[in-house]
Amino acid sequence: MVRAEKPEGEVAPLKIERSAQGAYGPTEERGIRVIRTEAAWKALWGGQDAPEGLGNVDFEKEMVIWVTMGLRNTGGFSVSIQGVEVTGEPRLRVIVAESSPGPDAMVTMALTTPWAAAVVARQPEMPVERVPAGADGVPETRRQIRTSPGRPQVP
Repeated sequence: MVRAEKPEGEVAPLKIERSAQGAYGPTEERGIRVIRTEAAWKALWGGQDAPEGLGNVDFEKEMVIWVTMGLRNTGGFSVSIQGVEVTGEPRLRVIVAESSPGPDAMVTMALTTPWAAAVVARQPEMPVERVPAGADGVPETRRQIRTSPGRPQVP
């Protein structure tokens, strides 16, 4: 286990080893999970193989971060994991980007359940926080806006 430890207030990014995303996940609820065992992973997928792109997960050394958007009434929605960090509290912070189709977009007329998964180094149990990413992938909690020269202000 590669532990990412930082003093309170600082963050340690975790390397995303592998990731995948799709439009038809196995759950209809919006949420985030940390999957630490093969049994939990197989139960999530109803015994099916892991999605393409994730390969075999070594749950002794790795864990899966699972993010869902919930049930959507059309296609065109997506969710992705932009980053995973361990904060000094400690807390597992997952930076998530979501996108929706525009009002005039051509989309599949089917129910979808967008999901994303990322494999990272296994960490000790800790609270998990879902943080929205800005357009540039930076967490909104760390974004600074310059209101005047040299004076950053956090929104």
